[in-house]
This record gives sequence, structure tokens and C-alpha cells, in this order.
Amino acid sequence: MAASTGAFGYNTNSSAGVLLMALQHFVSSTTRVVPPGCTKIYAGVMGGGASGRKGQTSVAGGAGGGGGGYAEGVLTVNAGETLTITIAAGGAAVTANQTNGNVGGNTTIVGSSSGTILTGGGGGGGTSTAGGAGGTGSGGDFRYTGGAGGEMTGDGAGGGGGAATIYGNGGAGGSSVDPSIGGGGGGGPAGGAGGAGVVAGGGGGGFNASGSGSAAGVSIWGSLYWGPTEFDTTTNPLVGNIPLTRILPLGNAAGEYGCGGNGGSGAAGSVGGFMGGGGGASNGYSGAVGGMFGGGGAGGNSSGNAGGLGGGGSGSRSGNSGAGGAGYAFIAFLK
Repeated sequence: MAASTGAFGYNTNSSAGVLLMALQHFVSSTTRVVPPGCTKIYAGVMGGGASGRKGQTSVAGGAGGGGGGYAEGVLTVNAGETLTITIAAGGAAVTANQTNGNVGGNTTIVGSSSGTILTGGGGGGGTSTAGGAGGTGSGGDFRYTGGAGGEMTGDGAGGGGGAATIYGNGGAGGSSVDPSIGGGGGGGPAGGAGGAGVVAGGGGGGFNASGSGSAAGVSIWGSLYWGPTEFDTTTNPLVGNIPLTRILPLGNAAGEYGCGGNGGSGAAGSVGGFMGGGGGASNGYSGAVGGMFGGGGAGGNSSGNAGGLGGGGSGSRSGNSGAGGAGYAFIAFLK
């Protein structure tokens, strides 16, 4: 049998087992019973992003929240046992002045007889100085760490860290070095760090792109699995439950696939593209939310912005901090 294809690019080899049913994606908690004849599962989990710290106008800003961690692999299970899939909530936005961010939750798969199989750890909340730590993964064959939130080094607000997936660790949020300028959100898996809030931090691009809406400059050639419509409303390449090989071309401008949003100097930051962080902004303007897996960009003396799926939210100096993105999981049953 041909190799089955994972949610974000990892291919199980033919010795891993025969696919019993189509890979299933989960964005809310649920249970599944292991079918007869099943001895293994191929699964992945991503933790929730944390929220940034809320500072206070004319006092200080806050650091960004960390992105969620990731774990994936082929794991042994028992036929007939119940698997409980718990999807993490992202850290809630902070509304009280001078209060640290809320941690992201853990995403787990727990078997009724096998115990805890996989854990994607949640990111840590932003503080008065340091950004929240990225979450870590536990179990499985591959484990990656979410990006740390951006530091608050100049009384401004730091960007949120990007989430980790099978492609690698999340990018770190951009730090703030000026009270009125926000750092950019960190890029998603294998992404670049958000730009520092000097003029206005650009969002970190996915796949090692730099901040300020820079292009990734590369394309990903390989097998990517696109299942649920909430991830891609225009394309669902499933034919007879067979994942198709396709190319994900990364863009070369702010907000395109794999690229962060532009930092706004005298304007609002722009939204991060797929896997890109949101752009930061200068005084009086709002930063932007992260794209899928990206961290939120911090505004200049304005409210924080949310991370994408698994991404950390930005800190804030005025207004509520940015919330962290929720977690995610997938399972395929093998024999």
C-alpha cells in the first residue's frame, strides 16, 4: 500500500501499517473507539497559544504569549479502547491592568487502556518583562517547541510566538524597544521571528522568512493533507479518501502564504498570511492578528491581537491583550 500522508507533510512509510479509514481532524474535544483489528494510530497534537500580558497606559506594556508545542508519530493502541481527544483552549485575553497573560491549554490523546499517548503543551503567558515560553511536545516520533513571546524591553508591547507543527519550531514574537511601538508576531512552524518594535515590527514569515512582511523565498514540494474546510475553504483535495500530493507555493509579499504581515508605521499592521505572524504598529495604531499558526502583532498604545491556530497573542499597553489560538489534533487508524 502507498504511504499515507499526514496533516502537515509527514508521510508514514508503508511499514507503519495499513490505513483503516481516512485521517480525521479535530478542533473540538471528542472521543473515538479504536476499531477492530487496529494496532496502531498515526496522530499529531498541537497545544494552545497563550495570551500576552496587559500593561497600562503611561505605565508599561506587556510581553507576548508563547505558541503551542507539537508532537506527532505512529503509536501503539489496543483495539476496542476509547481514545479521548482533548483540544486545548487558547489563553484568554487579559482585561485587568498590569496582569500577566493566561497560559494555553494542553492538547492530549489519552487511551482508556493505553494511557496518555501524545501531548501538545500550551504556551506560557506573557509577563512584565519576559515573553511566555513556547509549549513543548511529549510522546511520538517528532516533537517541536512553540515560539516564545516577544519581550517587553522598552515599555511597549511584544508580539506573540508562533505555533509549532511537524515542519518545526514556532518563530519567536518580536520584542518592544519603544513604549509606543509594538513588536511583530512570530512566524509559524520553522518561521522567522517577528520584527522588533523600532519603527513597527513586521510579522515573522513562515519557513524561515524574516520580519517586515518579507517573502519566504522558497516553495514546499511534498505531500500536504488538506481535510477540513475550516483550514482551506477553497480546496479540499480528497478523492476517495486518498490524500493528494500538492504543492504549496509560498508568496513573496506581505500577507501571502508563508509571509508575515507588514509593520505599520503611522498605520495599522497587516494580517499575517498562512503560517505568518501579524504585523506590529506604531503609536495609536493597531497591530494585526496572526495567520494560521502565526503569533499576533502588538499595537502601539492599543489593544493586543490574537494568534492564529496555536499562536500566541500579543501583549498590550492600552486595551486588552491578545488571546492565544486554540489547539488541534488528528488521528488515522492503522493495522
